[in-house]
Amino acid sequence: MSLDISNYEFCELVKLQFINYWLDNRKRQVEVVVEKINKAEYGNKKAEAELPCVEHVVYRSVEEQSDLSRRT
Repeated sequence: MSLDISNYEFCELVKLQFINYWLDNRKRQVEVVVEKINKAEYGNKKAEAELPCVEHVVYRSVEEQSDLSRRT
């Protein structure tokens, strides 16, 4: 199984975008982020192909932020 560099970079970009959305708008923006990624400059076909990665990053980030909220 080879490492797909483009997939990794895409995930990192999504993660950064999601963190910015999270800080500005909190959890209610999760669906908007996924929709925005679908329509990003990558094109719908590439975005759809990467969507499992997007969902993983977005929802994992939500869980991590929820854990942090409970600790404070």
